[in-house]
Amino acid sequence: MQAIHIFSSKGGSGKTTAVLSLAAALAHRGHRVALVDADPNGAQGGATRWLAQAQAAGRPTPFPVLKSLTSSAAQAYDYVVHDHPPGGRAAHQLPEGLVIVPTPLDPGSFFSATRVIDSLRHRSLPPLLLPSRVRLERAEQRRLASVLAVPVVRDRAAYGSLFGQGATLYTDGTGIIGLAAAREEFEDTVARVLAHLGAQHRKEAA
Repeated sequence: MQAIHIFSSKGGSGKTTAVLSLAAALAHRGHRVALVDADPNGAQGGATRWLAQAQAAGRPTPFPVLKSLTSSAAQAYDYVVHDHPPGGRAAHQLPEGLVIVPTPLDPGSFFSATRVIDSLRHRSLPPLLLPSRVRLERAEQRRLASVLAVPVVRDRAAYGSLFGQGATLYTDGTGIIGLAAAREEFEDTVARVLAHLGAQHRKEAA
């Protein structure tokens, strides 16, 4: 079982988009995935709220959304994606696993996220910074995205439309405009995450 922790030091970072999209992408690949929503505000807008929307629409979900999961129960899954409350737990107290830190590319958010990344560099599995809610039409964000040279998740209306229906990027038949472009873009982030996990696995096996 591989644990993935989505953590940010402040709200509005695109954490829900990252959690739901990554869990859906892994499930779409045939992996057994669980999502643990440890964010106490989840009922208002996170994965728990998304689950309620899916149930109201009678839509099957590709993974369970749980409030907690024991270590023994976690072994039934290939991946467990954890949605942590923003700033609710000091970064150095996060359990073992890959930590992904989503951040918009405005100066204040980006500075906070890089501080979190720096505090996690000692971990056996290095953390990943995920540029999210990015607006490439803004010159400052476009320049920073170019410097980072990693896949970004743009600020797309499709995400809100999908999650409001209890759907994900990998749900067919939603009719949402921009879905294909958003999914194609997010696939670059999924590939980056899987490559990072694979590289670490090869390093540990060597």
